Amino acid sequence: MTEDIDPYRDLLGIETDERPPSHYALLDLEDFESDSSEIEKGAGRRMAALQEMAHSDDLDASQKLLNEVSAARRCLLDVTKKIEYDEKLRARRKRSTASQKKNPWITIGPIAAIVVVLLIVLLLKQGGSAKPEGNLIIKWPTDQREGAAVFIDGEPAEITDDELLGFEIPEGRHRVTFKRTGYRDNTIERIFKGNQINATLKWTPDPDE
Repeated sequence: MTEDIDPYRDLLGIETDERPPSHYALLDLEDFESDSSEIEKGAGRRMAALQEMAHSDDLDASQKLLNEVSAARRCLLDVTKKIEYDEKLRARRKRSTASQKKNPWITIGPIAAIVVVLLIVLLLKQGGSAKPEGNLIIKWPTDQREGAAVFIDGEPAEITDDELLGFEIPEGRHRVTFKRTGYRDNTIERIFKGNQINATLKWTPDPDE
């Protein structure tokens, strides 16, 4: 993986700015989830997704994330450790909120980034196609679409001729699968909350095809 890739965002789809992300974000759970069965399910989904990357270029990063997911699972399933962790997490976020109130210049960075993005969008509209609409934006070069197909929860989805594809995914947990002849599937499975997710597909040759 290149140094500018964020494994939490690009491998697990964690879009929050909190780094390292909380145990709950690592397991794709609501903050302070108390249901042990949901914690087990979240850890199982994350581990299964990361294990599928064992033969990809993301092997080292996925193994590191597997260890973090396993540690998060053990912590949240231990009642005593979970109580201690939750208290520390609340205190950390409270300090962060207080710091931002005392230092309003902290918010200038994100605002400047938004301005830059808006300028780029305007330039794209002038010199090329506009960014597609939808809360899931996928970068998929058109020369990599032999036998291409997209399925949302098992149902086929329309593919346009643009390099950037936009899909409107309802709120809730959904599974989006991207297929290409001769390669392993790319799958995104997570809880969609209306926020925009950007991803680039990474294709690993499938020796069985």
